[in-house]
Amino acid sequence: FELGSNTFYLLDAQTLKSVKQVSFSNLALKLHSTAIVDGHDCFIIHDQNDIIALRCHDLAVLWRFEAHHFGIAATIVSPDGNILYTAGGDGLIKSW
Repeated sequence: FELGSNTFYLLDAQTLKSVKQVSFSNLALKLHSTAIVDGHDCFIIHDQNDIIALRCHDLAVLWRFEAHHFGIAATIVSPDGNILYTAGGDGLIKSW
């Protein structure tokens, strides 16, 4: 993953070669964290307004939704992986 890029790369841990990539047009992505979501290890990423969960082993998009209209300032996942919290530029904190 390159900061400010619209492409997310999955690398082989031994060779560091790209084994899979997923791109999102017109997005500057930010990696939030990894979490267990719906029983899957996931990367939680976001762009300006959308939250995206990518399954770690194959980068499949599990879900994507618009979280805030005025940008996402921060995200955090509860320790049990059941709740995603977002803070937006609109001053709102939301739980999903």
